[in-house]
Amino acid sequence: MADPAAKPGERKPAGDKVPAAPHSPSLLTKARALFTAFKWPVIGASGAIVVLGAGASWYFLHDTRPEPPVLLARALECLKDRDNAEATVEARRITSELDALHYRDPDFMGAIPYILGVIDFRKAQQQIDRERVESMRSAAAHLERAADGLDAAHRLDGLFTLGMALSAIGDVAGAQEPLRKAVQDFQTEKTPTPPPEFFQAAAALQDGYLDVHTPAALMAAVKLNEAVLAKTNLEPGERDITLLRRAQAFVALHDGEQARAAMIQVSNEASARHGAVLIRAQVYMAERRFKEARVDLEALSNESGLDSLYPRQALYLLGVSFEADHDYVLLHVGDKSWLLRETIASLEMRLALSGFVRIHRSALVNVDRVRELRPRSKGEFDVVLRDGKQLKMTRNYRAAVERLVGSDV
Repeated sequence: MADPAAKPGERKPAGDKVPAAPHSPSLLTKARALFTAFKWPVIGASGAIVVLGAGASWYFLHDTRPEPPVLLARALECLKDRDNAEATVEARRITSELDALHYRDPDFMGAIPYILGVIDFRKAQQQIDRERVESMRSAAAHLERAADGLDAAHRLDGLFTLGMALSAIGDVAGAQEPLRKAVQDFQTEKTPTPPPEFFQAAAALQDGYLDVHTPAALMAAVKLNEAVLAKTNLEPGERDITLLRRAQAFVALHDGEQARAAMIQVSNEASARHGAVLIRAQVYMAERRFKEARVDLEALSNESGLDSLYPRQALYLLGVSFEADHDYVLLHVGDKSWLLRETIASLEMRLALSGFVRIHRSALVNVDRVRELRPRSKGEFDVVLRDGKQLKMTRNYRAAVERLVGSDV
């Protein structure tokens, strides 16, 4: 039970004093105690915060990413290292980033598509079949975008690569313009030692002219051919190939003398190759030296091996030679051919009742093997056979048209 309250005026005994309430520590004292207990962790955490804060401030106030011109220069430098796959990957990565930013260098407006096109072209050279064609198409598309924005340092390589890519996808006509631009600055005597790209572009351009086969294209091939032969840094092997192209052009122009002059300059080693043998035989035929042509062609037509292209071409030219010499006829049946010791005129008479008609001075066809007639200019036709082969029918044999049309071609 609690003690009764003290009466007024009474004193409590000394031993009965109530003890005073304990004094509570202040907040400052508590803070000091905590700091003392956790001094080093607190100091470490504070230092880390300061460092991170300073680093973040420096990062946001000072952007370390190089400017686009610096990145573009880096991509172009990587592109020079042709044999380094990692450099090529780096060039594509940088260029793709710059393209996403729509960046264009004012001094080299076509730089981005140029780099992408060159990378695709080099990739295609390591591929085959469909993948190669697709990469070449991609390269051509990029480089066509770049063509008008090439700077002087990359103009030759850009135009050369565009022309070669177009040639690779079969666009011979489209390839001629960039290839012409690529070689035009090096055709004069002022540049006796042009870069390797000149020779490659000139070779592709000459082959294109020879394929077109018109007099104007053939003369352009001869002119470019002369410029190539005049260069002092033309390699011996490339010189032989250039001379063979020259001979081909003059054969097509029916200039046997010039064709022979070119063949005489070809080295003995190159002259023994199958392609050179065919061209030499054509030169003989252009000069109406058929027996000499047949010596080369008969030997080549009997060659056997994995590559049957040259023997087949030799056999065809052999038939043309015999026909032109009025001694033999080359008979084609399916994918096989035979030489007949007979003139085409006598063969025409013998086969007239068997469904054969003459459509050219050197060609008879079986009516049953004809699929369609395609009109040409000046009363001529293309006779398309069922296997896809096409033969020319001249207007001198118009009578054959009625017979072919009458057979429900």
